[in-house]
Amino acid sequence: MINTAAAIILSLVCAVSYQALGDEIDVKSLNRSSTGFFVFSPDFVRIKPGDAINFVAADKGHEIHSVPA
Repeated sequence: MINTAAAIILSLVCAVSYQALGDEIDVKSLNRSSTGFFVFSPDFVRIKPGDAINFVAADKGHEIHSVPA
């Protein structure tokens, strides 16, 4: 019983700390850039498990929201 409780607690701590160890990347949505209109900056990112991406509406006229799944 004690081993099971310890394993559950250890799993939860690892899951929470795993998210905290990832990088945080900001991606801006722009009306215009040197490459075109209605673009993201940067236009390409490489992520790893645990990383978080924040989409930032940098210019007026953009709406950003999450879609489930």
